[in-house]
Amino acid sequence: MKTKAKLIYKSYMTYFHTFLPVYFYGMPNGKLYCMYARYPESNPDFSEFEFVFAEHEDFIFNYQAEKILFHGATEISLQNFKKMVDQPDQRVNIIETTSEIESYADAQFFLNEKIQITGNKLAFEQT
Repeated sequence: MKTKAKLIYKSYMTYFHTFLPVYFYGMPNGKLYCMYARYPESNPDFSEFEFVFAEHEDFIFNYQAEKILFHGATEISLQNFKKMVDQPDQRVNIIETTSEIESYADAQFFLNEKIQITGNKLAFEQT
């Protein structure tokens, strides 16, 4: 399988609702996705976790040039991106949550598998 998701940043210190790392991926469709694991509220014994896939609403990603754009217009450095996403109140749109994934490697594979081509556009396939 050819990798479509480009890892931009892996953060250990975020304001996301998890104590586990948050991964930020740039996608061929120009979107920037966040992926993280969390313990679901429905599992009070913390024996399993679920993976969350979300689109970040403040950034887009120029896949070919590997550039991050803030609000679609201003190019920002990776250092500034790291500072911005490690702040409270991130604007993200959760696309999918699943407990069928067992590892971060499987989660990246899942993310790559969920991207489909529709005409000239890539989109996240809803299940």
